[in-house]
Amino acid sequence: MKSTITKIIATTILAAASVSAFAQTQSTASAERDWDNMHSRNQYPIVPFKSTKTRAEVKAELIAAEKAGTIANGDNYPILPAPTTHKTRAEVRAELVAAQREGLITNGDDYPILKQPVSHKTRAEVESDVASAQHAAMISGDHSQ
Repeated sequence: MKSTITKIIATTILAAASVSAFAQTQSTASAERDWDNMHSRNQYPIVPFKSTKTRAEVKAELIAAEKAGTIANGDNYPILPAPTTHKTRAEVRAELVAAQREGLITNGDDYPILKQPVSHKTRAEVESDVASAQHAAMISGDHSQ
């Protein structure tokens, strides 16, 4: 019995605290209201909105958008304009074939095959460059390599 009463009291306190957390302050001046909201942990100041259009203008725009199919209507998605391109179908197909040949098109979970960089140095030249860099790091005290 005692634990039931404790649970009821705790639930009531939590409900009251959660309701007050979402409450907006009722200040009249916008600066005062925003200051009150910020200090009551409501971090979203109220931004007043003043429309420049009449109700009739907004309704006319809505009707025009519905007729043009550029606005969602229930489960229907908006009708988007067809993308325009300056390439012919043959040009696009040729690009696809070239990309597939070069391994740039992924196939499922495969990553595209990247071309290996071409080096004009011999193995001995690369080893010499590494040794020089290591020697320079030891002299300068930079051992981050």
